[in-house]
Amino acid sequence: MASGIPKPRLIKAIIDTFSEPKIRSVFKLMPTTNIAERLLDMRKDSLEEFLISSAKGSALFRDLKERFPNNMPRTFFLVKLPPRKYTEELEIVVSRLAKRERENALLVNSRIRAVYLEDEANIVDEWRLLELPIAYERKLEYQIGNPPESERYGEFEQTYSLEHAFVWLLDEYSHGIVCCSDLAALQAILSYCREILSLRMAIPNMTSHIFSRLIEKGEPSSATFSGLPLGIPTVTVYARNVDQTELYQELEEDPDREQTAGFFRNDAGELFLSFGISRRYSRIWTPWHYSKPWLVNASKVIIKKTEEELSREYETDHLSYLSYFSNVGVIVGRKALDGKARELFQRLLSEMLNAYRHGNEVVISSDFLYDLIHLQLKLDLQLSFCYECPNCGGGLGRCPDCLLPYDVRIMDNVIKVVCPKCKREVQSEQTVVCECGTEIEIADVETHIQIYPGALLIQSIEDFISQNLDEFSWHGIFVIDGLVLKLFEKRSPKKELPGLLRLNQLASWQGRAQYSRRRARQKYLPLLGMTKEKCYRNNTPPTVESCETCKASEITEKQIRKRKEVCLPRIFGLPIGERFDGIHHAYEIADVKYKDFYNGTGISLGIHLKSRTKSRPEGLGKSIYPIKSLYTQVFYSAYQVFKGDADFDVIGISIPNTVKKEVVDSVQLLLNKLGYGLLVIDESDWLKIFDAALETVAFEEVA
Repeated sequence: MASGIPKPRLIKAIIDTFSEPKIRSVFKLMPTTNIAERLLDMRKDSLEEFLISSAKGSALFRDLKERFPNNMPRTFFLVKLPPRKYTEELEIVVSRLAKRERENALLVNSRIRAVYLEDEANIVDEWRLLELPIAYERKLEYQIGNPPESERYGEFEQTYSLEHAFVWLLDEYSHGIVCCSDLAALQAILSYCREILSLRMAIPNMTSHIFSRLIEKGEPSSATFSGLPLGIPTVTVYARNVDQTELYQELEEDPDREQTAGFFRNDAGELFLSFGISRRYSRIWTPWHYSKPWLVNASKVIIKKTEEELSREYETDHLSYLSYFSNVGVIVGRKALDGKARELFQRLLSEMLNAYRHGNEVVISSDFLYDLIHLQLKLDLQLSFCYECPNCGGGLGRCPDCLLPYDVRIMDNVIKVVCPKCKREVQSEQTVVCECGTEIEIADVETHIQIYPGALLIQSIEDFISQNLDEFSWHGIFVIDGLVLKLFEKRSPKKELPGLLRLNQLASWQGRAQYSRRRARQKYLPLLGMTKEKCYRNNTPPTVESCETCKASEITEKQIRKRKEVCLPRIFGLPIGERFDGIHHAYEIADVKYKDFYNGTGISLGIHLKSRTKSRPEGLGKSIYPIKSLYTQVFYSAYQVFKGDADFDVIGISIPNTVKKEVVDSVQLLLNKLGYGLLVIDESDWLKIFDAALETVAFEEVA
């Protein structure tokens, strides 16, 4: 089998190695025959056999074989990756995997059966290049045609072809090159790098400006234009001097089309003598068999031009800049975004980048708000309905009957604000009843909606920015308030606190309440069910006046044991000498707000309370109404701190039930990421709280 060395390079090596008489003698050339031209007509294997007939020629042949590998692909994909020192960080990992050869294979799909490292990494110090030699098994299907008399003649058969590829990683560059045959192989190789090497690479979409930079010195021999005028999505033009043709110029000037691919000749030699390039998936191909050094240098030129143009586009056109990354996969939690959800993620990044460059605020469209509401679950967004109340201050909108935060959803292509339980609906140009009983006028529902990112979305945005957007070094969060998207720098914890706290770690409960000696007495379970987050004393909901009267009086054991006579916040405060109530005052954004100490450090706490609900054997999960309500309230209060409306070190969730660990973990993940500690108060804690509260009132009654 002939080598991958181009015939002109073999001929040059022969002429440099052997004398002219020797060459003419072996190949029987006339004295007047041009040697180089005549050898081009010779069989390649004959030329190679002659070259290796001498020691000098054999050494030269070995060197040429290394420079022109027989299995070198001629299609190259530009990939995006984080800039790292790959020659140092990946060499050991790759060497360990390469020793196992096919045992380290990743089984992919029916088209590409397996991908693996077929040899140790090759490091070229002068280029600061790490080369990963990849092998993959491609399925081939064919129809049996030999012998004609076979019983299986005409049947379909399949086998697997072993094919080869390379991944080139350059130290401190944010792009790499994958040399492989097609997109199916590329996807398989990217999967292997991600899952086996923990190396995340993405396929960018080349922007029109980058495309223009790479072809600026090339003369096109074909051009492909994409768009949708006249119902013809793609037009490709082939012709000598194609850019001079009337059709090419007409397509180039058409505002509804743009050039997306082409084949070019480049006599300047900066890249290739001839090459094809496609913006989609940043694919480059060439019919010529180039040496590896040439290909590496050409790759570095392509990468350098691409990164220069990206930096320029970041400053001048952020939409074009972000479009380069539209093919990059995005995972929120464990689910990959696709379709409309992936488009919205891209749009969200665009609005964030726009806000970052315009004072950290930007006005968004109603259509974008609508789409975010529609896909809130896929994107891990938390929504709330908020308003201002002249009586209690307002804040987070809750149903006055069920005390659950309103849901914001799309129903019949309209934004609806409804109670998840009783289905009470809030509509524009109507009044909404605040939980304090005040009627609030709502002019436009849109302006009262707030949207907050969940912990999973925050992590996805951080990962996307750090792995792809080299020019955008921002770490923070966003809030959408009505039709205004606002950016906030990530809040650094002011004090050293654990991610999760319990009451027995707080000074007030350790000391005055003597929490550590309390037992969770099951006999108090009925009291947990009888006592609600708001009282209903004298069969009326609480008001500011009635709450003030209650706080000024002393609570008795009889009142605690009477259904709906005392609220949970009032009970919570008894063991520690605090007087809380069940109604908000002037924009308080938590049911209980007070100061305590942790290991001698003063801390500010905001706690959200929910009434006891029906117990579940495994505890309350995310789908239970009160838990959903706690989620909304936690998001709301956490982000109010970013807006400057409150200042908490710790945010608490409290419900007199057993809560599933996954609920606590997800709330803790969000709060810790935002710079808060989480306090959890559950059924066991409330049994101890009631024990301490009853002891407190009994002591006061005796006194």
